[in-house]
Amino acid sequence: MSASRETLHSLFYKMAAIGTTFVSVSLLVRNMGPTAYGAWATLASALIWIQLSDFGIGSVIRNRVAAGHPDEELHQSIATAITLTGAIGLGLILVYAAAWRHVSVARDYPLESALMYLSAFLVLPTSVGMNILQGLGLSRVTFQASLCQVVLWLGFILWLGPRPSITVLAVGFSVLWACVCLYQLYRGLREMGLANTAFLRRLTHVRPSREVIALMRIGGAFFLLQVTSLVLFNLGTYLSYTSFSPAAAAKYDVLNKIYQIPLTLFNVVIVVAWARISREASARNAGRLQNIQIGLLAVALAGTLTLFLVSIFVVRPFVRLYSHGQIDVSQREVMAFSIQVTIQLVAYAGAVFMNAVERLRIQILFALASAVLFVPVFQMLRASGLDVASVPLSTALVMLPGALWFNFYVRSHIIHPLRVAA
Repeated sequence: MSASRETLHSLFYKMAAIGTTFVSVSLLVRNMGPTAYGAWATLASALIWIQLSDFGIGSVIRNRVAAGHPDEELHQSIATAITLTGAIGLGLILVYAAAWRHVSVARDYPLESALMYLSAFLVLPTSVGMNILQGLGLSRVTFQASLCQVVLWLGFILWLGPRPSITVLAVGFSVLWACVCLYQLYRGLREMGLANTAFLRRLTHVRPSREVIALMRIGGAFFLLQVTSLVLFNLGTYLSYTSFSPAAAAKYDVLNKIYQIPLTLFNVVIVVAWARISREASARNAGRLQNIQIGLLAVALAGTLTLFLVSIFVVRPFVRLYSHGQIDVSQREVMAFSIQVTIQLVAYAGAVFMNAVERLRIQILFALASAVLFVPVFQMLRASGLDVASVPLSTALVMLPGALWFNFYVRSHIIHPLRVAA
């Protein structure tokens, strides 16, 4: 399948999943009320941290699959990655057992957090399957699985009816999460011809130390980027819960879900482009790389213009309607999210090139600086009375320098040297 058709199919499945998720959230807000929903949203938001806690190993596998490494070498890398992420998952269970009392939402909901987080730790190795599929250019399969998950989740919510128990929600969500993750691992291995007993035996063999070190070295760089990204983009619900109130967390979560739509759709394009960039960079094709960059920036610009128009005229009345009158947001909060997403779109357009060719050091420096500055900037804006708007504005301010530099770097340090060498 061509890259354009892969992108269109992926966009279709992702848009359907977004629509289904919106219906689910609206039902939960109505059935639970903003306070209980804010607690549930805070619990669920932590799963993003767990999903990306593979120390970047999955991103390394995605690049190796896309670049077409020799079969035996690649199969060994995949086996090592699954074994390593399994060990990481077990280690994280021990960390959770020692630290859960110090996390407010886990302390408030100990059973529910244990159900959700421990099951996610156990299925962490399945994240390798998603990265295999994306490296093969089969992103649509991961989005099909995601759509199936959210449709079943919506059915579960409808079946529970009014005032659902957070404990029951945690059980249902955990089961669906695990099933989808296991399916993606199976499908990825099947596409590679590895869904067999011979590969299972390979998992039990001792890994060569050089392979483990290589995965951890490059993966560690991706992990630093993932952690800093999580600080910037996935602490908002938790900060709103602890700094303001559960109702403020509900407000942040609803707005965040609305503004995740342009980011999610752009990420579909990014995921497909990542594999293409890896292939074209391996082939040293500067012209095609430049066309990809221009295309990504054009999509980001079109998304930004649409975003601001929707923000000005649509978002506030939509939130009130969507929450059944239980949540109201200000124009200042809406525009703060618009600014954050605009800068994210520009940053992603450049960062995907650096990820695909594993130019990670400059990204790490910017990401670490942003993560260190984020909380102080948030506290400063919070003290000025911005409330929930302080979270997206903090993210926007600390990201802006990196967003501009990444795109300059791609043109001057990745594309231009290939053009000169040709």
